[in-house]
Amino acid sequence: MYTKAFIPLLVGLIFAGVGIYICWTPTELMLNGLSSTARVIEVEESIDSDGDTMYKPKFQYQCGSEELHETWSNVKSNTSYSIDEIVNIKCDPQNPEKMTVMELSTFVLFLSPVMGIATSISGIILLKKAIKISAKKKRLKET
Repeated sequence: MYTKAFIPLLVGLIFAGVGIYICWTPTELMLNGLSSTARVIEVEESIDSDGDTMYKPKFQYQCGSEELHETWSNVKSNTSYSIDEIVNIKCDPQNPEKMTVMELSTFVLFLSPVMGIATSISGIILLKKAIKISAKKKRLKET
């Protein structure tokens, strides 16, 4: 493998892998996760670069057993939450810390495949570039 081809190849493989991960993870939880409800027990507020208030809630819920789990949302959003507010979630009984809020995830269910496909296409373009560079180098060496 030639040095000029290695970087696009590596970046292309990373982009393709990230694209598949972005597409699969939230979609799989939304489609196969256990439905439950969660109670908001804490809310962290912050100000983003545009001056908007962002909220990151902490949820308490049960996921297939009597055991209570507590998990911070994995994303900050402009959706405001109140302490003791009840929200619908999907969680993984095998890994109860893995959960998603249904109200937020409906958008993610649509967006994640779009982002995943776009990232994978970028990876494929970079892989094609790496192959072209490698083939060009090989032809130059043969002459």
